[in-house]
Amino acid sequence: MYKMEMGEARRMGVAEGEARGEARGQRRVLMQQLEHRFGPLSDRVRETIEQASSEKICQWALRVLSASCVEEVLEG
Repeated sequence: MYKMEMGEARRMGVAEGEARGEARGQRRVLMQQLEHRFGPLSDRVRETIEQASSEKICQWALRVLSASCVEEVLEG
């Protein structure tokens, strides 16, 4: 029983770590896209991105393609 519980805990830990790493990568790519398109990012923009959910990051990453400014990407 103990081995099963530890195995499950380990799997959950690995899955959580993978999710965090994926989110970190998404944020890094979004910031690179924004900087490439619009120039250096303000601390406020960086903080907003760091605090956003993965779902929001994905939405913003798509908006980069058609937005005319950083604020347009991050609105809503």
